[in-house]
Amino acid sequence: MSDARIEAYSRALFEVAQAEGNLQIVEDELFRMARAIEANEKLRSTLHQVSNNAKSQKCEAQLHCLTIRRSVSPKR
Repeated sequence: MSDARIEAYSRALFEVAQAEGNLQIVEDELFRMARAIEANEKLRSTLHQVSNNAKSQKCEAQLHCLTIRRSVSPKR
């Protein structure tokens, strides 16, 4: 997910929580989640691997698109 999408998604979640009067609840849940991640090495490792795999797949997809474009572009 791109930084712009992450920012937009985060802002939307914040605005929904604010509109529903649940900011404190969301803050508490995020704090507890962060503590759980900090305390659990296996969870941290798994989340890191998932993140790296997603980045790798995105790069592979972009590379594939570039390769296809190059292969069908007229040669100079």
